[in-house]
Amino acid sequence: MFVVLIGILFGFPIGCLVTLGIMGLVQQSTAYPEVMKFGDFTICAIKHNDANDHFAADLMISKDGRPFLWAEKNKSGEVTNLSLADGAEHVILTLKTSHLPGKWIFSRYGSPDLIGESYVDIDFNGRFDIKAITDSNGKVLSRYIYFQGFWKKIDHFQKQKAFVGSDTFTFYWNSGWQLDETDKVEDPKLE
Repeated sequence: MFVVLIGILFGFPIGCLVTLGIMGLVQQSTAYPEVMKFGDFTICAIKHNDANDHFAADLMISKDGRPFLWAEKNKSGEVTNLSLADGAEHVILTLKTSHLPGKWIFSRYGSPDLIGESYVDIDFNGRFDIKAITDSNGKVLSRYIYFQGFWKKIDHFQKQKAFVGSDTFTFYWNSGWQLDETDKVEDPKLE
């Protein structure tokens, strides 16, 4: 799951940027966009002629010609992704929906070019669970998990686990990272 999570952490924002870029070329692959003005906001709904399971329509809201909200709808009519941006090239926050009605399952805050710090809330409970720091080339310098009120640097992820030295941490929905009981070694002097 964490391989998928890391893929989402780094791949989803790039996909959002590509989609926003494609939206600039919307005349070639879409039906007639619906445009509405609300004060100085422009709301544009774009239905794709080549709709598929993932991208059937987009909604973009701009203020003074600068996009700040983008949502994606699949052909079943469900909104699957939502992004807040500072212009077309700078996605700040991405949210992903659950298959359960009315539920969000994932949020990521950070630079779309993967430079600097980015944060992930795995279970969408308002608490960030993973932090990554990348250099100017997009190379990950360090990864952290939020454990007992502090950011704990980790060595690597594998499936649903995070590893720090000989310690193994498992992520549990709505309770966060927990040190596996099998890794808690008691001091024999205390017995």
